[in-house]
Amino acid sequence: MHLEKTKGLQKKDMRFKFLFVLVAAFIVRNECMAQSENYKKKKDSALKTTSPFELIAAHQKKDVVLEYEDKELMVFEPVSKQAPVHLLIVPKKRITTLNEAGTDNQNMLGKMMLLAKEMARKKGIDQTGYRLALNTNENAGQSVFHIHLHLLGGTKLGPMMDQTFRNNLTANPNTDKQQIEHLLHLFMNSIEKKDTGTLFSLFVDVPISWVAVWKPETLKELQKTKLNEPLVESRNYKTWVTGLMRDRLYQEKFTNPVISEDGTIGSVTFDYSFLVNNKKGNWGKESWGLIKVNNQWKIASVLFSVELEKFKSSGNEPKDGIEIKHPLAEKYIQSFKDTANFHGTVLIAKGDSIIHHAAYGYFDVENKVPNAVTTQFLVGSLTKSFVATAIMQLVEKGMVDLNAPLQQYIPNLKPELAKNVTVHHLLKQQSGLAASMDNLTEYEIMDITPLELLEIINKSKKNFNPGEKHEYSNINYCLLAMVIEKVTGKTYQAYLQETIFTPVGMKNTGMERLLNIPANRAIGYRMINNQFRRVQNVVSYAFGSGDIYSTTMELYNWSRALQSGKLVNAESLAKMFDGGTKDWGYYGYGFRVQGYQRSPLLQTPGTLIRHGGTMNGFTSNYHYYKEDDLTIIILSNYRNIPIRTLSYHLKEIILDSEPGKRKNILAE
Repeated sequence: MHLEKTKGLQKKDMRFKFLFVLVAAFIVRNECMAQSENYKKKKDSALKTTSPFELIAAHQKKDVVLEYEDKELMVFEPVSKQAPVHLLIVPKKRITTLNEAGTDNQNMLGKMMLLAKEMARKKGIDQTGYRLALNTNENAGQSVFHIHLHLLGGTKLGPMMDQTFRNNLTANPNTDKQQIEHLLHLFMNSIEKKDTGTLFSLFVDVPISWVAVWKPETLKELQKTKLNEPLVESRNYKTWVTGLMRDRLYQEKFTNPVISEDGTIGSVTFDYSFLVNNKKGNWGKESWGLIKVNNQWKIASVLFSVELEKFKSSGNEPKDGIEIKHPLAEKYIQSFKDTANFHGTVLIAKGDSIIHHAAYGYFDVENKVPNAVTTQFLVGSLTKSFVATAIMQLVEKGMVDLNAPLQQYIPNLKPELAKNVTVHHLLKQQSGLAASMDNLTEYEIMDITPLELLEIINKSKKNFNPGEKHEYSNINYCLLAMVIEKVTGKTYQAYLQETIFTPVGMKNTGMERLLNIPANRAIGYRMINNQFRRVQNVVSYAFGSGDIYSTTMELYNWSRALQSGKLVNAESLAKMFDGGTKDWGYYGYGFRVQGYQRSPLLQTPGTLIRHGGTMNGFTSNYHYYKEDDLTIIILSNYRNIPIRTLSYHLKEIILDSEPGKRKNILAE
């Protein structure tokens, strides 16, 4: 959450001053309270020590989990909660009392109010009512002397709540139901946060009956491979809870609860769905037996039916557009967004499990249209990885010879340019051809054909003999796309659609031209003459070298298909991922392949398979860390960002190394 930009914290100072006046008017009296000698002694004593909040701000209290943090404020739950939802909004800078809050603190107090409003929305209590209480330390009963704001709320409990809410819950006949509803909420929240302490506390301290019953259709499918699979299985809930600590995002969704209780015993039955990394694993009906212990409802038994999603769908899978946020990655990306003006999408996955997928900034900056995880972006030179894959498919079919003379496939290429050049040289960026067309033509605002591109290329000169050295060239991959068209008799776009996009299910991926710019493709921006400007691309000039658009999710699906051998065989992959040394650009066939630093506990470098791309207004980066089976894909519609730095630091976070703690010695 980046409140300064998404919720309007970058407003004029007058707004914060006005909010400060409101805070002061509604929460404290205008006149100052007389300070007794006892109060002064307590205050003087407190100010000689570091406040608990200052320790939290310095990240010295490891037991406190911050739900939000920026340069000025932090949000977390207190040790003793006074409501189902109870958060403290605390300034990192110590403001001792409201009387002593100077004009430089007025903006801060206004921001605290706005942040409380946003956290109430995030916690889902903005519609049910909540209370804000500013701890001003203006009376002798307070001893922290570090101003903080309490946000209190909860389901159906109304706007005015305080520390008596637990007593009210048990005193009011209707609140037993509310306590049980809160129990369901705590259970779901504890799973997602991996809070095993809270989760264990929800059970009564006796042996728990935990029984699973397979649904008929799922049992029938299971017994095809496990003949003795029993209908009913008794499980240990403690083993299940500790299993939640594995490196995955677990979620359990409860809907349609039916509650019955007499104030001493009760039950709740509901529909559940269990998800791993946002993919539903199983679902069914669940029923808890409940006992009231010390005025708190506890779980005494769990009975649930099990339907596996892969055998029978519940029909309500999460939508493709849902975001998944890794807490530490999200925190870093938000700080990066603040400093680098990042607009785009980020996907991080371990193996087949997506652990972070979120969108940032704007699709259309001028009209404040936000990016989404389904937004399409031009991927620039990452196009080359697709072209290399298509060429290797043709090699496997015997339609292309890597070592045949290039003029065999492109007879109209000027002889002095084609001399001694092979498809291998093009793939490896060793042809000696010009690096780009920048000095060969004026880029006109129109789509041009491959034949017209070849006429432009024929104006160029060679820089060196093929195979002598590595020099990155867009022309190499432009010619490879022409090779594809020559040997298949199809357009380069049609061939990739048939052999890559369709098999992988890439419905939102294609080649852009002026006549078919996708409606969901973000608008590109770049910094020109110190001005943030909307810019346009004429992508047909990047034929085969930078004309593909896609989404982070579809690029991830393509990556998994490629790495698993579904697009080309192992021999082809070995050639594609043979990057050579730094002098040869670490360049294989359409990928750069180099070393990367693994976990701080592992000294041997891993294998990083990568490619990036830039276009006018766009930049992209694909990193696959082979030994850790880690994929990081970043797409941005603002060109001027250090995208590889972002990739590197996200990798460090996932591999348990603090960003910036160790140098990027392998230039990942």
